[in-house]
Amino acid sequence: MKHVISESPSIFQTYIYTLAPSGRKGLISLLNKCAAILDGQTAESYPWQSLNFTRVTQLKTALVAKGYSVASVNLALSGLKGLAQTAFNMYQMNAEDLERIKAIKRVRGDGVRKGRSLTQTEVKKLLAVCNQHGQETGVYAIQHCCW
Repeated sequence: MKHVISESPSIFQTYIYTLAPSGRKGLISLLNKCAAILDGQTAESYPWQSLNFTRVTQLKTALVAKGYSVASVNLALSGLKGLAQTAFNMYQMNAEDLERIKAIKRVRGDGVRKGRSLTQTEVKKLLAVCNQHGQETGVYAIQHCCW
């Protein structure tokens, strides 16, 4: 694959290429969602140099309200702060806006998802109960124990 170096890469492209290839896909997906919430655009086309404290704070609140996990919201914040730093480094954002964005606090909360995986022993016990009491009882037990 041939790599072409652009004369004027976007803030988004410049930032994404600073990341490890293994971490790009997930962050790009999350930044696409952020850009859509902010302005109905894609991450590639959004004007990241226009980020400011208010927009990032509103986005943080929107992600939490939409039910994104603490880890996802914090990853989005990290990406937004990285984009702001890149915009600043490319002379497209002033230092005051950058510092205000960097001052936004991470979301606190329990990173553990509700519920848990069953152990192999618990699955065996659950299946044994299902076999003893019939299919309908087993379905009822699974619905009430696992959801």
